[in-house]
Amino acid sequence: MAILTPWVITEQFDWQAFRDDSRQLEEFRTRDFSSMAAELANVIKHGKPEQRFIPLAWRVCRDLAIQYVRRPTRVFEGVGLATADALADIYKRAKFDQFMLRMHQRLIGHTSQIISADPIGPRQVKLRAWAPFEADVCFKDALEDDIRRAERVELLVPIRRLDSTLHYGRRVYTQTDAWTEATGNKVSLFNEDEKDLSHDFGEIPLRAIRRDEAIKGWYFPPLPLDLLSVQIGLNIAVSDIELICRHQCYGREALTGPGALVAAEQMQDGPDFMRIYPVDAQYSYTETNPAVDKYLNAVESTLPLFGSNNYISPESRVYSTGSRFPGVTGNAKEVERIDQREERERSEVLLEDAEQDIAELITNVLARNGDSLLAINSEAVQVKIKYNYVEPMANNLQTSQARELDYSQGLGSPEEDVARIMGIPASEAKGFVEERLESFIRRRSQLGAGAADVPGLDRIGAATGA
Repeated sequence: MAILTPWVITEQFDWQAFRDDSRQLEEFRTRDFSSMAAELANVIKHGKPEQRFIPLAWRVCRDLAIQYVRRPTRVFEGVGLATADALADIYKRAKFDQFMLRMHQRLIGHTSQIISADPIGPRQVKLRAWAPFEADVCFKDALEDDIRRAERVELLVPIRRLDSTLHYGRRVYTQTDAWTEATGNKVSLFNEDEKDLSHDFGEIPLRAIRRDEAIKGWYFPPLPLDLLSVQIGLNIAVSDIELICRHQCYGREALTGPGALVAAEQMQDGPDFMRIYPVDAQYSYTETNPAVDKYLNAVESTLPLFGSNNYISPESRVYSTGSRFPGVTGNAKEVERIDQREERERSEVLLEDAEQDIAELITNVLARNGDSLLAINSEAVQVKIKYNYVEPMANNLQTSQARELDYSQGLGSPEEDVARIMGIPASEAKGFVEERLESFIRRRSQLGAGAADVPGLDRIGAATGA
C-alpha cells in the first residue's frame, strides 16, 4: 500500500491571472472601462461595435458599503480622557470616515484589503488601503493568516510619473525592517535616517480585513468573479444588441430585373426625390425584425439573479415588482429584507473588528513617532461604534407614536434617537434635546390659548409635561 507524503499533492496558483482580475475589478469599480475593447474583440468578431458601458460594479460596491454613508458614533474607551480626545482629533484630521467608506467599497470589489498607517506629522497619519493586485503576503507557516505575523509583505507603490508613463516600486515589510525600494535603492519608512531600515513594532505594522475565508495556504480569499463576469457580460450584451439593431433594424432597398444595374447607377436617393426607372427594373423595400427580445430577456433575468445572491435590493437595478416579477409576494419581500439585514449585521461585525485593529495600528505608529500621549498599550484602546443608517421615508405621526411607546417601555430614549440621527455621542445629544424642549415650551407659551388650535400640539405638550 502506497503511503502519500505531504509533497505528493501540489497546487499551482496563477498569480498573474489573479492579479489581472483584481486590477480589472478595481477599474470597473471606478468606472474605468478601458479594458473592455479587448473583451469586445474576443466576442464580436465582425463589425465595429460602439462600446456601451453599464457601471454595475460601481453601483454594487456603493450599495453594499453603507456603514459609513452617514458618520457613525464612535467612542474610545479604556484610556484617559486626554488620550481619547487625542484619538478623536487624529481620526478627524485623517478623514477617517471617508477613508473607511472608500475602503469598504474596495473591500466589496476585492473581498480583501490591506491597511497601512503612515505618520505624516504630529498626531497625523495617512491611511491607505491596498487591493490584492497591489500586494503579496508570505508566511513561514503556510497555515498562518494573521498579517502581523507574516514573514514578508510587499506592496506596489507608484514612485514617479514621466509624461504618460507611471513607474512603480515596492514597499517591503518584515518583522524587523520596513523600506521603500525602487531601482535597487532602499529608503526607510519609519526612520529619519533613510539608511536605517529597522523598526521596533515587533510585528508587521499593517492590518488586513477579509470578507471571506481563503483556501488554506493562500492568504487572499477568492475574488468576486461573479461580479466581474456579469459586468463584462453586461457591457458586451448592450454593445452587441446595439450593433445588431444598427445593422438589421433599418429597411433594405432592392432593385431586381434585367435593368436593375443600370437603374441603380441612375437612381437618385432621398426623401425629396421621386424614383423613376427608364429601364425594366422592379423596386422592393424590406424591413427586418432582429430577434433581440430574447437577448434582452437574458440580460434582464441575469441581473436580479445576481442581485438576489449578493444581498442587493433588485429595486436598485430593476423593479422586483410589476410586470417582470408578477409573482413576488409580501412574504417574499419580507424574506428579501431579512436577508439584507442579516448581511448588514455581518458587515458590522467585520468592520467593528477592523476599527479595533486600525485603532491599535494608529496608536502604535504615532507612539513610536514620539507622541507621549499615545505611549500606551495599544490593546487598551477599545473602540465602541454605532452605525447610523439613512432611514427610509416614513409616516412621521406613526413613527412618533412608535417611539413614544418604546420610551414608555424603556426600549429607547429621545437622546439615543437624536444621537443616532445626528451621528453624535449620547452625552452631546442630551444637550440638544433639553435645548429644543425648552424652545418648544417657550413657543407654546407664546401661542397661549391658540395652542389648542394647532393639530396635535396639545397632546405633544401633555406628553412632555409642558
